[in-house]
Amino acid sequence: MIIIPKRIKLCLERLNNAGFEAFVVGGCVRDSIIGRCPNDWDVCTSALPHETKLVFKEYKTIDIGMEHGTVVILVEDESIEITTYRVDGEYKDNRRPEKVEFTSKIEEDLSRRDFTINAMAYNYEKGLIDFFNGRKDINEGVVRCVGNPNKRFSEDALRIMRALRFAAQLNYTIEENTLEAINQSKELLRNISSERIMMELNKLIMAENPKEMIKLLFEIDIFNIIIEFMHNFSIKVDNLNSFTENCGQIIESAPRDLSIRLCILFNFIAEAYNLIGNVKDEGKNLTVESFFRTLRYDKTTIREVGILSRYFNVEIGCEKTEIKRILNSIDLDMFKKLILMKEATEKKFNKDRYIKLLSSIEENGECYRIKDLKINGRDLILLGIKDGKEIGETLNTMLELVIEKPEINNRERLFQEIKNIN
Repeated sequence: MIIIPKRIKLCLERLNNAGFEAFVVGGCVRDSIIGRCPNDWDVCTSALPHETKLVFKEYKTIDIGMEHGTVVILVEDESIEITTYRVDGEYKDNRRPEKVEFTSKIEEDLSRRDFTINAMAYNYEKGLIDFFNGRKDINEGVVRCVGNPNKRFSEDALRIMRALRFAAQLNYTIEENTLEAINQSKELLRNISSERIMMELNKLIMAENPKEMIKLLFEIDIFNIIIEFMHNFSIKVDNLNSFTENCGQIIESAPRDLSIRLCILFNFIAEAYNLIGNVKDEGKNLTVESFFRTLRYDKTTIREVGILSRYFNVEIGCEKTEIKRILNSIDLDMFKKLILMKEATEKKFNKDRYIKLLSSIEENGECYRIKDLKINGRDLILLGIKDGKEIGETLNTMLELVIEKPEINNRERLFQEIKNIN
């Protein structure tokens, strides 16, 4: 039996008492069967949207998708989506139906959904509604399309990425006919926006077991379709099996941090591009900024991936002075991400050594930034240094001295060092 939260149970009961069918549906049913705690609970019903609003006239409602049958009900300060059973009209852009039609049959509603594991409904009265053997596919660990897989992917090509993402998140395999349809339909991804693909790629790469699906992205050439949003290169890898195995394995072993995993993925792509890539436009370079900006990543993620990539193939020294010089270029949190990335990508990297040195630097309050010097620009002006450029150069010189000799970071010693220089 699925345990339905009190507020969701209230919605089902009110609809039932008003003479309508109502079920929880989709991902919440799937996750409950698997034993995971659902993030969202969706309700579907035979009630038409205006009838749903009448049933919940005592509650605040939001009309965010009435034309698609969805009414949002606010219960206990939480929003609950209640959607009328529907069948989709013709899809013309590989994204969304031109129109939807409401139906009174739950089976027709479930038949339009993407995968069998997402096409189940449940309520306490009738139990599990599973026309397409979703529970069987959960037990067997399979992602399978509802009905004709080619039709499902032609309706919404993003389902290709969703299939890979669900397989990665659940550690499932993709059913043979569904996988073949993915291969046949993959070019339709060109019709999907970068933002939507980016969101699915993030979920895939952040899954607990992404290795096999990352391999699949390369093996059936989906990744080339994704990165060709940039219109300047495609990847042609000679030893594909080794390349994809290494890339997927390292990402899977890395911490589940988006910037770290994207950095690893990018640098594998960059290696293939620089060494054996088939470059379409010799006048363009593959950079972190150009790559991720085209896929519509936010500035913070691009900045973090850029910092990590700067050190991806650079050996990090294990002396305090070297660590402090790096800390002067990147903040403390980014350095911690850097050593976690290095642990995943370098077999002999000793993370504990760096953590110990970093802890010592923090505990001793050792200076590695200009703002932590015991003197500042105003002090230098009082010493007679007026030129802005000279002030900056002097502070950088003092910082380098303090990095080498932490004990001289006091005003008297630093003033004396400046007088010695001048």
